[in-house]
Amino acid sequence: IWASGLALGTAGQVVKVNSGASALEFGTGSKVLGMKCKFNDATTQISSNGGGDTRDHADICGGNVLYTPQSTTSKILVSLTSGTVGFADKAAGGFGLSLSLAQSGGINYTNHYASPYGGYDLNVTGAGYGWDLAISRMDSNSSTNQITVTGQGYWYDETPDGHASYSKPCLTIIEYEVFDS
Repeated sequence: IWASGLALGTAGQVVKVNSGASALEFGTGSKVLGMKCKFNDATTQISSNGGGDTRDHADICGGNVLYTPQSTTSKILVSLTSGTVGFADKAAGGFGLSLSLAQSGGINYTNHYASPYGGYDLNVTGAGYGWDLAISRMDSNSSTNQITVTGQGYWYDETPDGHASYSKPCLTIIEYEVFDS
């Protein structure tokens, strides 16, 4: 793929296609500014509060990930993955993952999740052991204040006293810069 007339760039540059999509050129590429990860080797059970028609969130990672961004123009990617190892419900219950992120003067959200019900076990689907779940979110950063991220499992219950169990979750936060030219 090398263009024979292209001279070498400088240290740290990457080869990319020019804006006209007609030739290769050297330029600045994206780079990772920092990353933190938290893995929990345990299994955590999330139960309903017994009131019916509730969604209960709880930390499944064994604590928060604290990260201080390096730039006010970076992107922040947060990812949570987990296996599930069992469900208990008599009629209808949903389960999934959610994220909470707090940053003074910057990005904030609580119990962000992909759908209101996540996976849904109607006691006829055979939901059981070994389901893998993943959720992620990307935000534009505007602050160098510390970010606190909590990875959570949730259980949605239309009838009281159900639960879902989450196994070996991993919470990751990555900060990166994107350069267009």
